[in-house]
Amino acid sequence: MPKKKRQKAAQGFGFNAQALEVALAKLEYLMRHQEWSKALKQLQSLEERYPNHPKVLIHLADFCYEIDDTTGYQEASERLVQVDQDNPEAHLRLGEAYLGNVHPLLALRAFRHFLAQFPNHKQMEKVKKIVADLEARSDVIRANMGLEGENTLPLAILHEEATSCFEQGNFTKARQLEEQVLENRPNFTPALNNISLSYWREGNINEAIATANHVIDIDPHNFHAYSNLTRFLCLNGQLAEAIQTAQKLKAIDENVVDFWIKKAEAFSYIGDDQGIVNTFTTVEESGDLDLAPPVFYHLVAAAQMRLGQEKKARQLWQQALETDPEFETAHENLDDLKQPISNRHAPWAFSVANWITQQAIEDLVEITEKPQGKGKKVSYADKIEQYLQKHPEIVTLVPLLLERGDPQGREFALSLAMMAETPAMLEALRNFALSNCGPDEMRQQAAQVASGAGLFPHGKVRMWLRSEWQEVMLMGMEINNEPSRSHQPEVEDLLMEAIDALKYGDPEEAEPLLKQALAIEPDAPDLMFNLANTYEQQKRDQEAYELIQLVHQQHPDYVFAQISLAKFHTKNKDYEAAEALLKPILQRKKFHFQEFALFCQTQIELCLAKKELKGARSWLGTWANVEPDEPAIAYWKRRLRDPSQFIETNSPINLLKNYLSDVE
Repeated sequence: MPKKKRQKAAQGFGFNAQALEVALAKLEYLMRHQEWSKALKQLQSLEERYPNHPKVLIHLADFCYEIDDTTGYQEASERLVQVDQDNPEAHLRLGEAYLGNVHPLLALRAFRHFLAQFPNHKQMEKVKKIVADLEARSDVIRANMGLEGENTLPLAILHEEATSCFEQGNFTKARQLEEQVLENRPNFTPALNNISLSYWREGNINEAIATANHVIDIDPHNFHAYSNLTRFLCLNGQLAEAIQTAQKLKAIDENVVDFWIKKAEAFSYIGDDQGIVNTFTTVEESGDLDLAPPVFYHLVAAAQMRLGQEKKARQLWQQALETDPEFETAHENLDDLKQPISNRHAPWAFSVANWITQQAIEDLVEITEKPQGKGKKVSYADKIEQYLQKHPEIVTLVPLLLERGDPQGREFALSLAMMAETPAMLEALRNFALSNCGPDEMRQQAAQVASGAGLFPHGKVRMWLRSEWQEVMLMGMEINNEPSRSHQPEVEDLLMEAIDALKYGDPEEAEPLLKQALAIEPDAPDLMFNLANTYEQQKRDQEAYELIQLVHQQHPDYVFAQISLAKFHTKNKDYEAAEALLKPILQRKKFHFQEFALFCQTQIELCLAKKELKGARSWLGTWANVEPDEPAIAYWKRRLRDPSQFIETNSPINLLKNYLSDVE
């Protein structure tokens, strides 16, 4: 939009005049210095304090003009004309806004009103020329709408006004205006298409589908209707029907800009990326690519990115921005690509608002935030179940959002699926975890929930992590810090004193303390195990090994002894015996964090002993995913850069001295 001088504000309502002027002066200062976020907050405050005040509306229009918000500029101008009808500048603004937003017949109406109301205005001659030009084009404009003939101008203006309301988000008014058009032209398909879109935005998906089908009955080649119907069916959970409808859209042969866009939109919803690229190729070969708008380039860029063509995707997004430097979605995708691959969401074609109705979002917010009243308590799981019963389409949309949603859409889908944990949602989490879509962290979260529900076999799973496919161990388990055993107070004191001695490298002091504790509780496995640790630290390896064997025989469920025996077998190159001891531990659903750390370290050692570096790194990744702040992770990362000497130069238990001496 070309820049213009700001209009002097009209005189106010006569109350709080001084406070208003001070606030407006602050707003003007912020706008002069292009502090747009602060200026917006100031405007919002002024709107609350002085609703529909002409001065505030003039500044609101100026603000929208400066930031190139053409829709906001038009809306502010419309409001200004309503409250300050005798202000000629307000009418001029409105006519200019309609022209800028490609609503020529609304502009004609506004400028005609200006000529009638302000016949002596200095801009009279300029406006007369604009009106004459618009009048000369009026027949062609109406013919392009499908409203040929005499006396159709009022209907065409109604249709344009409905389109404008839809663009502003006033969907109910848009539908009502189009319904007025249908009273005179019941088969006017552009109005019916807008009505179907309005129904969707209002949350009335069944009426949206019915209206789109009605358009197809009237005009079997109406590509707008086929594209809209593909979208509605997809978002209503009828994916198979959506794909069938998209196939019919492919069969239509048109070579107009709107057709390219509507095909790309429909194919984006059902994930037909190759179909989008084929459409682009057809347009390119026709020599008409220079007519394509930024949104077309964006949709093709997202498809190319999903097909692995990042370079082409970047070029297409850049091309979209050359035409429209303010195209936010293209900017957001390119900004996301600046992140490491493991943190990326891109690409996405649509924001979450294009996938889910506002009503569905509001209903979810209500059940997550609304406090329980008196009476029967409803569990959170029951609330989610009720929500999914009310919005069954969400079950189909969650996998689509996990696959190709924007960051907010993917977060929404992941959170909802993890809260619901229904079979369908768990399956969606499993499939997402095994894909290469979205950030590593989110797929790992999904994997943990799916694994905990038993959707993965025990053992290694192929996952996309750190920019490559890897074999990782998924363990659906709970990691906690709860003490596994309790002791008599006297024994507890002796154990704590022994552990302190071990921490400070004094096994000779710890040994009698533990023996004294065992005299009171002779069968306590943790006391016996820590005593074995004192033997190992004193280089009495055989005694340590025999005692750990005894602990395992007497307490086969005591994990520390089981893992430590596996470590001894690893050291002695009896890998089958080590694996036989470790494999049953994978079935556990709960781990103390020390048990889990010892288990992962032992698996790493075993892999290294077998010269399976990739397996060792996989186990390290599993450990790091569960305990990213564990200090030993950094140690192992360093060791795995040069693992060749590890097994030969380090005693299995010494490396874990801190963990073993902390066992309670």
